[in-house]
Amino acid sequence: MTRYLVEAPHENTKVACDRAIRLFQETGSHLVTKADCWAQR
Repeated sequence: MTRYLVEAPHENTKVACDRAIRLFQETGSHLVTKADCWAQR
């Protein structure tokens, strides 16, 4: 399966990271239906 990198730039804080994740969850984005989750700190 083809894989793509989807970035959501945000500040390097837990609150900002949680907000970025929540954005994808609330929008029901099809981009994350088969996404690998990871955070780079």
